[in-house]
Amino acid sequence: MNFRITAHAHKRLQSRFGIKNHRAAYVWVAEHLKDAEYLGIHVDENGREARMYGGKGIVIHIGVNDSNVITVYKARKHLGANLIKEAFATLKENVQAALKSNENLREELNEEIDYFRAEYKRTRSVAKRMAYQARINALQMRLDELPTESLDLKRDLYKAAEGVAAYV
Repeated sequence: MNFRITAHAHKRLQSRFGIKNHRAAYVWVAEHLKDAEYLGIHVDENGREARMYGGKGIVIHIGVNDSNVITVYKARKHLGANLIKEAFATLKENVQAALKSNENLREELNEEIDYFRAEYKRTRSVAKRMAYQARINALQMRLDELPTESLDLKRDLYKAAEGVAAYV
């Protein structure tokens, strides 16, 4: 990527990272941009837009309409960690709600199965007996799926927790 380092960005490279040589600054920015992730358009306090790139704890702003490096700074890791913690807390609440919902559904399905079994015993009609048996079978199949769904939810939460542990 071809870019130009503005005077402001060069001043920030000197003060924040101790890079005084213009050529060294160019190489440093190029090296960090190579591994950087595009994070979107940033709007500063004055309403100016810039493309934001980040990676390895460094944030680089590049002009939207040109390739001028506007500024460079260290990422504020505590902000990202807080965001990750909040997202994990939301995920955890959603999983717990889904597990509770599965438990309530299990109870409802058991009640419905008991009802249809009682109706099955009471009726003499072959057609109704077949319909009741089909409904009981369908409810039982759904009931048998619930433990697997709950286990999958718990596994997803475990994987997310591992990811959070890597960043926090």
